[in-house]
Amino acid sequence: MQETNEMRDRLVSEFAENYMEKLFYFCLKKTGRSVEAEDLTQDIALQIITALNKGTLPTSFSAWIWQIARNRYSVWAKEKHDRNESVTGSDISDYELEDESRNILDEMIYAEQTALLRRELAFIKSDYRSIVVAYYIENKSTREIALSLSLPANTVKSRLLRARQILKEGMDMAREFGKLSYSPENIAFVMNGMNGKNGEPLNYISRSLCKNILLAAYRTPSSAEELAMEVGVALPY
Repeated sequence: MQETNEMRDRLVSEFAENYMEKLFYFCLKKTGRSVEAEDLTQDIALQIITALNKGTLPTSFSAWIWQIARNRYSVWAKEKHDRNESVTGSDISDYELEDESRNILDEMIYAEQTALLRRELAFIKSDYRSIVVAYYIENKSTREIALSLSLPANTVKSRLLRARQILKEGMDMAREFGKLSYSPENIAFVMNGMNGKNGEPLNYISRSLCKNILLAAYRTPSSAEELAMEVGVALPY
């Protein structure tokens, strides 16, 4: 009995730590509205925690969670459809007009926020980016990320927390790309001495992007993030 309780507590803790945020973004993608996404997320979480408290111990925890999430979303979608169908004829035009305007506004806000998030992911340091991508896009747990990156689990958690803060701060900023992002310059280099076996070092600066990164760094000593903004290229490149 004690082992069962310990297992249940561990699963509840794992769910709260590794799945709640992912569930919210799943619901946001499905509903398109943050308020409805929050309600649906809480509904799914309640079903999961209730089942665990009743003694359910799934063999595949992740698959079980997402099955519940998909099932509950199906119920939610059907209930919403039924509510829409129940609107009286005299109210239909007003209801549809109001609902359409809300949908358009919500879609615009969601698209804008998504674009900002992608922009910030392009300029966040690789130490943070790899963890964010693994957690939110590849749906890996912090434990799996820690193993794949050979890092302590607590380090992964702290970097994930810091990455969220950096992304949020960045999304609130007005960023501007530098002149070289839309008006790249060309430059020719000469050297004294022999080239290396593969044409080094001139082969490293033969492309326009490499030349402009070099120019930007020569004119103003900059961090990698600042250079990325100046030439308008995502930091991984």
